Amino acid sequence: MTIADWLSDRGTGAPAQLVDGVRDALGPEGSRPAAEAAEVLIDVTERELAKWLAEDPPSRTGAVPLLTIDALVTLALEAAAERPGDIDAIAERALVRLSALAGSERNRRSDARFSIPDSRPIDERSR
Repeated sequence: MTIADWLSDRGTGAPAQLVDGVRDALGPEGSRPAAEAAEVLIDVTERELAKWLAEDPPSRTGAVPLLTIDALVTLALEAAAERPGDIDAIAERALVRLSALAGSERNRRSDARFSIPDSRPIDERSR
C-alpha cells in the first residue's frame, strides 16, 4: 500500500478542493510506502508551510493553502497514531520542525501575526 492509497481511505467526505490540495502537495511522494506516511507528510507539511510563509505577504486569497497545511499535519499525526510506540516522538519532531520554521520566519519579519504567545503556564505569567 502506498501513501496515496492510505490517503484515499481517509478522504471520504472531505471537500474535493482540500483533497486535491493534499494530493497536489504530496506529489510523487504519494508513491512511497504507507509505512512512511507520518514522516513524509511532516516533510510535505514543512515544505508547504515554508512556501506559504515565503510569500510576501503570505497569500490572503483564500483559506485553501492553510487548510491544506492543516490537513497535512493532521494526516501525519493520524499516521503516527497507527504506530503507538512512536507517536510521541513523531509528534514532538513535527512540533519542533514546524515551530522552528515559523520562528525563523518571525525573525525575518516584524509582522505581529508571527508572534508566538507566552508559553509559560498561566499561573506563572503573573509572577
